[in-house]
Amino acid sequence: MNLSEGMHGGTLVLRDRTKLELDGVQDVASFDEAAVLLQTTLGGMTIEGSGLHITRLDLEKGLLTVEGQLCGVFYTAEPGDKKKGGFLSRLVK
Repeated sequence: MNLSEGMHGGTLVLRDRTKLELDGVQDVASFDEAAVLLQTTLGGMTIEGSGLHITRLDLEKGLLTVEGQLCGVFYTAEPGDKKKGGFLSRLVK
């Protein structure tokens, strides 16, 4: 299924541990070959792996595709978490 066809948020599709498609993306805080830190409609998220690269990012539609060797996906904040400080400051604590 193509994520652009009627998805609304919170859907994650992992294909062969090498391609991750996600909807509900609001912002990408940072990324490199080892990690992608982002904000979704369901809270903060970290995608970990090696050789990671973003092949698709459409913040208007909330769509993200990451390719590379994926090792883990972690939610880092609850939806609506309004702790003081920005998204990145919450990750560093």
